[in-house]
Amino acid sequence: MFNPLQSRTLKIECQALPTWGGAGILIPQRVKGVEALGELFEYEVDFASVDSPTFRIWNARDLVKPDELIGKPIEIQVEFEGKGTFVPGLPGNLGAGNVGAGVRRINGLITEVQQTGSDERRVYYRFTVRPWLWLASQNRDNRVFQDVSVLDVTEAVLKGYTFPWDKRLAAVALNNNVFPKRDFIRQFWQSDYEFLKQLWTEWGLYYYFDGMKLMLCDSPGSHKKHGNAYDSVLYHSPEGKRIDEEHIHSLKVLRVNAD
Repeated sequence: MFNPLQSRTLKIECQALPTWGGAGILIPQRVKGVEALGELFEYEVDFASVDSPTFRIWNARDLVKPDELIGKPIEIQVEFEGKGTFVPGLPGNLGAGNVGAGVRRINGLITEVQQTGSDERRVYYRFTVRPWLWLASQNRDNRVFQDVSVLDVTEAVLKGYTFPWDKRLAAVALNNNVFPKRDFIRQFWQSDYEFLKQLWTEWGLYYYFDGMKLMLCDSPGSHKKHGNAYDSVLYHSPEGKRIDEEHIHSLKVLRVNAD
């Protein structure tokens, strides 16, 4: 795991990342991505190779082998803003303000590796990280299920993947945890993901990920309670050019006719 010297933000854990002399050679620079309930998330992580007199750019090119990285699990750790454990020795209250109150962990698979450039001292890479359920979007199948419920079909389809999943259903509990069976359900030349998502949507189900585990749920009651990641987020105009804290730099006020 690369553990930066600065007090916050980004760490990466991945057993497949190459090393040199027992130390990692890729330093995470930036992460960006999009995720939502019931959708496949996608994150891009930018790396730079280490800059050292004993480690040159040709060493990085020799050690970073995309074919050995594709499909490997990776964890992105993003530290929350401030109000964490106090660090003694820093002036004023900086010891408390610069340490995150928690960590946001994003677990997925490396699905793309791209060399984005190089200079005289470093090589730059971009990894695309997606959930394991994304693998289910890469096939096409045609099959029939008979006398089964939505959960029966889900189990039958997902058993072909070696990753964990579970259900956390709150609303269906009011119906003794029973989904009615259907006489006939067909997957008609769809990917496993398209088929399952269509079926889940029909029955009011959606999903999210708890680590690497796919959680199938049906209502707000399916989610765990959690504390606030932020007590407040400051606004700084783009001219402020603040880089030492998380903030809002652009804000639009919108009024809509709701009649």
